[in-house]
Amino acid sequence: MTRTEIKNLRTEGSRGLQDLAKLAEALGCGGSFGQLQLNNGCFVSSITTMLEDNPGMIEAIYSFVLDHEKIYEIEEKDFDDDTGILWNDITEQLEK
Repeated sequence: MTRTEIKNLRTEGSRGLQDLAKLAEALGCGGSFGQLQLNNGCFVSSITTMLEDNPGMIEAIYSFVLDHEKIYEIEEKDFDDDTGILWNDITEQLEK
């Protein structure tokens, strides 16, 4: 797949999902067999393989969600990045 082809991939709706799977397979993630075949013949499992192999893509999704938190109604909670603990949840449990 060329740079121009990648730049022309769709990003919205079912066609965007199909093109993402097409990209994943072009990058070598997936193959002729997979799970949940899309209308274009590519597999959703190729996308999951691509994400598993490329944590930077997952980070990009997280960043996108945080950059658009008003759309996704993200609540501000006291989260400890080192331990992965949501302090608000612990406080609520202790108050019960």
